[in-house]
Amino acid sequence: MSWNGYIQDPVSAEDITVENASFGFGAYEDASPEVKDQIDLAFAKAVSIAHSGAVGEDKLFRVYVSGHANPGHEQADGWANDTITVTVTQA
Repeated sequence: MSWNGYIQDPVSAEDITVENASFGFGAYEDASPEVKDQIDLAFAKAVSIAHSGAVGEDKLFRVYVSGHANPGHEQADGWANDTITVTVTQA
């Protein structure tokens, strides 16, 4: 399943969380285990990027994450391969 999530309003690195995000597919709780795995990892990486200073020290950020997760994270004919994209923007 393809998915996306974002935090549109500027937040600190500490507030880059799944709980503060909106999702294009509905509620996080309704996602498959494979999608949740990817979302959790994407947000963890977004926090890491924000803390790294690579997009500014002590700033506010906007976050966009997206991806695609197949059942069991296995390639499937006719479906996109698994992927995760993380974007962290200085606000």
